[in-house]
Amino acid sequence: CRRMYVLDRADGEGTLVVKQTTDLGAEREAFVLREAMHAGRSDDAGVPPSFPLVFGAHTTPHWSACALQNYEAPTLTALLEEHPAVFDEVNPCFDVVEKLFSTLQLFQAAGVT
Repeated sequence: CRRMYVLDRADGEGTLVVKQTTDLGAEREAFVLREAMHAGRSDDAGVPPSFPLVFGAHTTPHWSACALQNYEAPTLTALLEEHPAVFDEVNPCFDVVEKLFSTLQLFQAAGVT
């Protein structure tokens, strides 16, 4: 069972993606989503950091979380509402997202922030 959650940033400039690759239960799912939502730092004015940002502390063998820059494209939530099959497990788009996570984790490992 693989699931993906998208949390759109309030200003519309990005989407946090949380991906589950194994079925470990609702408690873990809720914990990771809650932690990911509050992981972003803010400046003194409450402005969140610019995207992309990888939440490395919340990357485990079973979960990954990252933020994808989304300045000109529709949010992932809007895309999902209009085209639900886009994130079907049999759809190539899921493989593209997998590659994005892998690439972002490589950048993080190299010290890119």
